[in-house]
Amino acid sequence: MSPTTTIPTSDLVVAAVAASHSTSSEDSTNDESTVNTPTLTLGKLWVQPGDQLQVGTQGLAPQSNVRISIRSEVVELGEFIADASGIAFMDVTIPTSFADDPGLHTIVATGIDELGQQVEVMQPIRVGFDSSAPWIEPIGSAGAISLSADTVDVTAEGQVITMTSAVFDDLSGFDSGSIQWRGPNDTIFSCIATRIFLYGGGACVISAGDDLNGLYSSPIVLPSSSRPGAYEFISLGLRDKAGNQVNYVDPIHSEVTPGSVDMTTLGYRPGAFDFTVTSSGIIDFAPPTISPFGSNGAMTLSARNVDTSSSSKTIAAELQVQDDLSGFSRGGINWSNGDRSIATCISDQTFLFGGGECKRTSGDEFDGLYSSPVNFPANSRAGVYRFTSMTLIDNSGNQATYFDPANVQTSDSRWVDITTLGYSSGAFDITSTGTGDLIAPWIAAFGSPGAISLSTNSVNSSTGAQTVTLSLGVSDDLSGFESGTIQWTNGDITLFSCVAEQIYLYGGGACTRTSGDGISGNYSSPVRLPANGKAGIYRFMSLTLDDKSGNRVTYYDPANAPACGADCVDITTLGYRSGFLDISNGP
Repeated sequence: MSPTTTIPTSDLVVAAVAASHSTSSEDSTNDESTVNTPTLTLGKLWVQPGDQLQVGTQGLAPQSNVRISIRSEVVELGEFIADASGIAFMDVTIPTSFADDPGLHTIVATGIDELGQQVEVMQPIRVGFDSSAPWIEPIGSAGAISLSADTVDVTAEGQVITMTSAVFDDLSGFDSGSIQWRGPNDTIFSCIATRIFLYGGGACVISAGDDLNGLYSSPIVLPSSSRPGAYEFISLGLRDKAGNQVNYVDPIHSEVTPGSVDMTTLGYRPGAFDFTVTSSGIIDFAPPTISPFGSNGAMTLSARNVDTSSSSKTIAAELQVQDDLSGFSRGGINWSNGDRSIATCISDQTFLFGGGECKRTSGDEFDGLYSSPVNFPANSRAGVYRFTSMTLIDNSGNQATYFDPANVQTSDSRWVDITTLGYSSGAFDITSTGTGDLIAPWIAAFGSPGAISLSTNSVNSSTGAQTVTLSLGVSDDLSGFESGTIQWTNGDITLFSCVAEQIYLYGGGACTRTSGDGISGNYSSPVRLPANGKAGIYRFMSLTLDDKSGNRVTYYDPANAPACGADCVDITTLGYRSGFLDISNGP
């Protein structure tokens, strides 16, 4: 056998081992000058024990065997055969035993290349359960947060202030974040992203490092029409790929709530990231406006009646929006039939929403025609959906809200009565007909198939983060189950989990439907207790379920939570005893 050639492709090694192959160099028909270098690619950089990982190899001998393993100790993950092009893609499962050995591991692919030589191709992988949120460095450290300027003048042209910050994560890697400032008339935002993300005319980028230790650049874009005055830093929110979140706040501008971090504890002075905008030019103080009834561009609906008995239906709302200086940015329209609300968006940039697109169809941000989809799911609740309000915001943060006085009451003098523009009350109400889904989702009674169960009622997070899985069956009659939430509390700390029709990453786990469909399905919901979490009993409070028609039900344990109205069900009436879903944490 030829000696093995090792081809590392990164600092972290994941090895796929190809079985010995009898092809000799004399048998090879490949010209050495055109031989492809073997490569190994991984579907992601971090996995949890028990997760599936997609692995791909290229540049191997056609029809040769490929065996995948993970190294620290060698554990084989599977054996596969490359196709006629020497390419193999496969899904392998990371053994659950790696929960006891978190951190950096190596996966190696040893195979036969196109010249008949045995090779090893390597890639890094991070394995383990991540229960720690990302973090920032204290003042004075390399990578401490800084602003490029604390005062800008937008008289001649728009300006950009850049916030720079290092972000760290221990395992899964930092994913994304947002930053908020409160201005004279609006809240403005910026982003932090491990991938280049265009935002507000700038780009959020990682300028150095990686998702475990990276330096990030976040633009604060201030157009020439920006309102002069003080912009107060409110918060910096960070999220890693496992879903762990943290919110850093300035205590003089924002309340320090459980789960948030007072930035002064890291040495940052109060107001350290505030900035001031000055201008002696023309300032945009006027909000966007719409055309009055009967004029070109007046607001219209493509239909005012829908029948959702057999399928979903979409109505288009169209309207002209004008703005004098900074240009229209975004907005939204709301309807309600009392216990079910429907909304759509208005956007100067194309935005996918509710199965359609909110977009500008002609003109520009100063005078444009906009189209917005109003989506009614199949079996939507029948009745009249009354137009309540429409909000429009320009690029300077000036805001106008139009309302129908027959459908909503307000004392806010800034709101505009739409009838003063010639529109009649009820002009934008929509009537839905059909069978309609009036029944909320429901769960199975104790002792029946699909009854709620916990993987365990007792954990000890003093030795590491722990995950308890709640399993349950959910049924719905027409529109289908959509989503839900579950809550536990020990008095000081509230734990949450989700129930999801589609796979939803949450708290280091995944809320999934394990079988069935939206009419009758079985679901898995992880609740995560962080390492060294507070000991004691986490008492089950409630389980809330929604279907696609907006019907909602909340199941509660009367020993732990008060009754909550007509849409609430005492879970003991289904045969579950009080405390059945409580979780004990401690030795």
